[in-house]
Amino acid sequence: MKYAIASLKKQNKYISLRRDSNMLKEKYSIADIALMTGLSDRTIRTYIKKGLLKGEKRDGIWLFSEEDINRFINENYIKQSIKIKNRALVNDFIINNKKKDASICCIYDYPAENEEVGKTIGEKVIEEINTFELSSINMSYNFDVKNKMVRLIIIGPPDKTIELIQKCKP
Repeated sequence: MKYAIASLKKQNKYISLRRDSNMLKEKYSIADIALMTGLSDRTIRTYIKKGLLKGEKRDGIWLFSEEDINRFINENYIKQSIKIKNRALVNDFIINNKKKDASICCIYDYPAENEEVGKTIGEKVIEEINTFELSSINMSYNFDVKNKMVRLIIIGPPDKTIELIQKCKP
Protein backbone atom coordinates (compact mmCIF):
# COMPACT_ATOMS: atom_id res chain seq x y z
CA MET A 1 0.00 0.00 0.00
CA LYS A 2 1.37 3.42 -0.92
CA TYR A 3 0.28 5.93 1.66
CA ALA A 4 1.21 9.20 3.20
CA ILE A 5 1.04 9.73 6.91
CA ALA A 6 0.81 13.19 8.34
CA SER A 7 0.35 14.86 11.70
CA LEU A 8 0.92 11.76 13.79
CA LYS A 9 0.50 12.65 17.43
CA LYS A 10 1.01 10.46 20.49
CA GLN A 11 -2.44 8.94 20.43
CA ASN A 12 -3.69 5.44 19.90
CA LYS A 13 -5.05 6.44 16.48
CA TYR A 14 -1.86 5.71 14.61
CA ILE A 15 -1.53 2.27 16.16
CA SER A 16 -4.10 1.17 13.60
CA LEU A 17 -1.52 1.80 10.89
CA ARG A 18 0.98 -0.52 12.54
CA ARG A 19 1.71 -4.07 11.50
CA ASP A 20 0.60 -6.58 14.11
CA SER A 21 1.48 -10.21 13.42
CA ASN A 22 2.37 -9.16 9.86
CA MET A 23 -1.25 -8.20 9.15
CA LEU A 24 -2.48 -4.72 8.25
CA LYS A 25 -6.00 -3.81 9.29
CA GLU A 26 -8.69 -5.16 7.03
CA LYS A 27 -10.83 -2.01 7.28
CA TYR A 28 -9.88 1.60 7.86
CA SER A 29 -11.90 4.51 9.20
CA ILE A 30 -12.15 8.11 8.01
CA ALA A 31 -9.72 9.03 10.83
CA ASP A 32 -7.22 6.43 9.57
CA ILE A 33 -7.40 7.83 6.03
CA ALA A 34 -6.99 11.36 7.38
CA LEU A 35 -3.79 10.24 9.14
CA MET A 36 -2.53 8.48 6.01
CA THR A 37 -3.14 11.43 3.71
CA GLY A 38 -2.88 14.49 5.94
CA LEU A 39 -6.30 15.56 4.71
CA SER A 40 -8.93 16.56 7.27
CA ASP A 41 -11.85 14.34 8.27
CA ARG A 42 -14.16 16.94 6.72
CA THR A 43 -12.27 16.80 3.40
CA ILE A 44 -12.43 13.00 3.40
CA ARG A 45 -16.20 13.18 3.98
CA THR A 46 -16.52 15.63 1.08
CA TYR A 47 -14.65 13.21 -1.18
CA ILE A 48 -16.99 10.40 -0.09
CA LYS A 49 -19.99 12.58 -0.92
CA LYS A 50 -18.51 13.39 -4.36
CA GLY A 51 -17.85 9.68 -5.01
CA LEU A 52 -14.05 10.00 -5.08
CA LEU A 53 -13.72 7.63 -2.12
CA LYS A 54 -15.86 4.54 -2.02
CA GLY A 55 -16.37 2.38 1.02
CA GLU A 56 -19.11 0.82 3.08
CA LYS A 57 -21.12 2.23 5.93
CA ARG A 58 -21.66 -0.12 8.89
CA ASP A 59 -23.72 1.00 11.85
CA GLY A 60 -23.29 4.61 10.75
CA ILE A 61 -19.48 4.35 10.46
CA TRP A 62 -17.64 4.53 7.15
CA LEU A 63 -15.15 1.69 6.60
CA PHE A 64 -12.67 1.30 3.74
CA SER A 65 -10.58 -1.57 2.42
CA GLU A 66 -6.95 -1.25 1.37
CA GLU A 67 -8.14 -1.42 -2.25
CA ASP A 68 -10.61 1.46 -1.65
CA ILE A 69 -7.78 3.56 -0.21
CA ASN A 70 -5.34 2.71 -3.01
CA ARG A 71 -7.90 3.71 -5.66
CA PHE A 72 -8.56 6.94 -3.78
CA ILE A 73 -4.91 7.86 -3.21
CA ASN A 74 -4.01 7.14 -6.84
CA GLU A 75 -6.58 9.59 -8.24
CA ASN A 76 -4.65 12.53 -9.74
CA TYR A 77 -6.81 15.08 -7.92
CA ILE A 78 -6.15 13.37 -4.57
CA LYS A 79 -2.41 13.02 -5.28
CA GLN A 80 -2.28 16.79 -5.77
CA SER A 81 -4.18 17.40 -2.51
CA ILE A 82 -1.73 15.19 -0.61
CA LYS A 83 1.26 16.97 -2.19
CA ILE A 84 -0.20 20.33 -1.14
CA LYS A 85 -0.67 19.06 2.44
CA ASN A 86 2.92 17.77 2.51
CA ARG A 87 4.23 21.14 1.35
CA ALA A 88 2.07 22.81 3.98
CA LEU A 89 3.82 20.80 6.72
CA VAL A 90 7.16 22.33 5.74
CA ASN A 91 5.71 25.78 5.08
CA ASP A 92 3.92 25.84 8.45
CA PHE A 93 7.19 24.87 10.15
CA ILE A 94 9.02 27.75 8.46
CA ILE A 95 6.30 30.32 9.14
CA ASN A 96 5.74 29.37 12.80
CA ASN A 97 8.36 31.37 14.68
CA LYS A 98 6.65 31.00 18.06
CA LYS A 99 7.58 27.41 18.84
CA LYS A 100 7.55 26.54 22.53
CA ASP A 101 10.19 23.81 22.25
CA ALA A 102 13.18 23.18 20.02
CA SER A 103 12.13 21.44 16.84
CA ILE A 104 13.61 20.36 13.54
CA CYS A 105 12.14 19.74 10.10
CA CYS A 106 13.85 17.06 8.01
CA ILE A 107 13.08 16.07 4.46
CA TYR A 108 14.65 12.72 3.79
CA ASP A 109 14.66 11.28 0.27
CA TYR A 110 15.76 7.69 -0.09
CA PRO A 111 16.04 5.84 -3.41
CA ALA A 112 14.11 2.55 -3.36
CA GLU A 113 14.48 0.13 -6.24
CA ASN A 114 10.81 -0.86 -6.09
CA GLU A 115 7.51 -0.30 -4.35
CA GLU A 116 8.05 -3.19 -1.94
CA VAL A 117 11.27 -1.60 -0.59
CA GLY A 118 9.42 1.72 -0.28
CA LYS A 119 6.59 0.02 1.60
CA THR A 120 9.08 -1.64 3.96
CA ILE A 121 10.63 1.74 4.79
CA GLY A 122 7.17 3.22 5.46
CA GLU A 123 6.22 0.35 7.77
CA LYS A 124 9.54 0.66 9.61
CA VAL A 125 8.89 4.38 10.17
CA ILE A 126 5.43 3.63 11.59
CA GLU A 127 6.82 0.98 13.93
CA GLU A 128 9.53 3.34 15.17
CA ILE A 129 7.08 6.19 15.75
CA ASN A 130 4.92 3.83 17.78
CA THR A 131 7.88 3.15 20.11
CA PHE A 132 8.65 6.82 20.75
CA GLU A 133 7.26 8.47 23.84
CA LEU A 134 6.68 11.85 22.28
CA SER A 135 3.98 14.37 22.91
CA SER A 136 3.98 15.22 19.22
CA ILE A 137 5.72 14.35 15.99
CA ASN A 138 4.49 15.46 12.59
CA MET A 139 5.42 13.26 9.71
CA SER A 140 4.62 12.49 6.12
CA TYR A 141 5.63 9.42 4.12
CA ASN A 142 5.24 8.98 0.41
CA PHE A 143 6.62 6.59 -2.20
CA ASP A 144 6.99 8.04 -5.68
CA VAL A 145 6.57 5.08 -8.04
CA LYS A 146 7.77 6.97 -11.13
CA ASN A 147 11.01 8.20 -9.55
CA LYS A 148 11.44 5.19 -7.23
CA MET A 149 11.92 7.48 -4.25
CA VAL A 150 10.72 7.42 -0.64
CA ARG A 151 10.19 10.87 0.84
CA LEU A 152 9.89 11.36 4.59
CA ILE A 153 9.07 14.75 6.07
CA ILE A 154 9.53 14.65 9.82
CA ILE A 155 9.00 17.51 12.25
CA GLY A 156 9.67 17.10 15.94
CA PRO A 157 12.25 17.34 18.72
CA PRO A 158 15.74 17.33 17.16
CA ASP A 159 17.09 14.28 19.00
CA LYS A 160 14.05 12.07 18.32
CA THR A 161 13.71 13.23 14.71
CA ILE A 162 17.34 12.42 13.93
CA GLU A 163 17.05 9.11 15.79
CA LEU A 164 13.99 8.20 13.74
CA ILE A 165 15.80 8.92 10.47
CA GLN A 166 18.84 6.89 11.56
CA LYS A 167 16.70 3.89 12.55
CA CYS A 168 14.69 3.94 9.35
CA LYS A 169 17.55 3.50 6.93
CA PRO A 170 17.06 0.24 5.06
